[in-house]
Amino acid sequence: MEIVITLNGKKTKLPRSLNLCELLLALAISNHGVVIEKNRTIILAKDFINTFVEEHDEIEILTMVDGG
Repeated sequence: MEIVITLNGKKTKLPRSLNLCELLLALAISNHGVVIEKNRTIILAKDFINTFVEEHDEIEILTMVDGG
């Protein structure tokens, strides 16, 4: 069943509820150096697999960039 979430400020349709690992995979984003906030709560990387995105969730994905 398709769901709608807000992903980085944009309404986004997903084919179904996904865990955060599946979401990153679907978006072709590596899980290394990533911070995910779900409904204004930071989710630890160890919890990505057990945390599911549901209808109307607000998800922010931040990626860390090395620089110098």
